[in-house]
Amino acid sequence: MVSSTAFCGMIYSLFSAQPLTIIGSTGPVLAFVAVLVQMSKAIQVPFLPFYAWTGLWTSFLLFISTLTSASNTVKYLTRFTDEIFSALISTIFIVEAVSDIYRTFSSPASTLVKALLTLTIASVTYGTATIFKSLRNTFYFNKTLRNNLSNFAPTIGVVIGSYLARSARIAYGVQATLPSLIIPKVFAPTIDRTWLVPLWDLPLWARWAGTYYSKCYMFSST
Repeated sequence: MVSSTAFCGMIYSLFSAQPLTIIGSTGPVLAFVAVLVQMSKAIQVPFLPFYAWTGLWTSFLLFISTLTSASNTVKYLTRFTDEIFSALISTIFIVEAVSDIYRTFSSPASTLVKALLTLTIASVTYGTATIFKSLRNTFYFNKTLRNNLSNFAPTIGVVIGSYLARSARIAYGVQATLPSLIIPKVFAPTIDRTWLVPLWDLPLWARWAGTYYSKCYMFSST
């Protein structure tokens, strides 16, 4: 995922013909992909081909929008539309985060140590990011340092939370702490599959269904 994003990002930056290019998954796109995963499970189709066809339809619709300058219609969207969509995305992320923490307390496979550690790390990460974000409106340090700490507040929060999780793992052992990311020793797909996504393994009706989700993807990206 990191390699493909970096490769596509470099190509996109070279040919985007615009001064500001946002590369990588944004919050709305991440929420859309999470919904697409659940939808592929509900309709019982493989996710990767379904995601690929959605991306292909999105590329086609974006090409048509470019030729017709359809992006100009964005000026008719009001502040209300933007705020409602922002509230929806925020709600999705909050519900997912709270659900993950709740599952560590309710799951029989979890332990009290893991549950409390999850809650602690989540609270520290959120609290740290909030505190550093609010530094912009204080008189601590100088203006340049305040702005930099505020701009990188989420990153600082994640780094501190990750450090606490790593420290707890070293102190209490693997079994009593949270699972960590497993880094593969070889450069290969994370599951047993070929590098190329089998596009034609998807039923014909599901390929056309990707047009609907491609429109949702374009809206979330906007």
